[in-house]
Amino acid sequence: MKYTLLTLLLSTFLFAATGCKSSDEAAQTQSPTETVTTTVTTATETTSTQQTTTTLTKPTETTTSQTTSTETTTTQQPTTTQITSTETITIQETTTAVITETTTEDTEREILESFYTETFGDLMEDYIIFDGTQHITYKNEADYLMHNAEPYSDSLYGQITCEEDVIKIAREIFAIERGDEFVEQIESEYIEIQGELVRYERDVPPYSVKYYKEYDVWYINPNAPSGVTENGIKFGTPSMPPYLLIRGKDGKILGALI
Repeated sequence: MKYTLLTLLLSTFLFAATGCKSSDEAAQTQSPTETVTTTVTTATETTSTQQTTTTLTKPTETTTSQTTSTETTTTQQPTTTQITSTETITIQETTTAVITETTTEDTEREILESFYTETFGDLMEDYIIFDGTQHITYKNEADYLMHNAEPYSDSLYGQITCEEDVIKIAREIFAIERGDEFVEQIESEYIEIQGELVRYERDVPPYSVKYYKEYDVWYINPNAPSGVTENGIKFGTPSMPPYLLIRGKDGKILGALI
């Protein structure tokens, strides 16, 4: 009976041991399974995130690079062409304007020199004039006439077709330069003698006007009063009358003695 009891105790001990072992093994088997599962899940999520980020970033970088390259190439070429074209046109226009102005001035000076020689005689080189404060030297009389006309040289009074057109222009300029009284005295039918106004008959008209076809120049000068009064007094007024030289085609003042 002792043997039987001993056997029973051993069996119980072994069973308990075996049961503990099986329980531990089951615990050990279950624990790795949970760990592996967690690890796999984490790896899978990480990989998915990296792939998505890479896919979105690369096309964006490529598109930016292409756009930058295209804008740089398009901007440089037209700029160089436009600057070159503008500089060339400006130089040509400036040169043409200078040549035209010089040629016109020389032509007008030649006209005045020819007119003066024909009308008054040879030109005087180094023509000197005293303007009230100083002596000024001009190339010749024609150069002096051009200088006097400069204040009006840019004004074109229009084509001249008759003497009345010339007189109208001259009256306007003489009134500016010498005053309205000068014009009134030239055109008046009365002369003042010893403080009294006396009517007189003219020897010459108020203005002398002549056209020089070969130069297309109108010459006009006012005549100082001279003639015979109504009571028979003959008189003359010594003076050096002013005159104008006006181009017929456009009414430009080419020369003036005022």
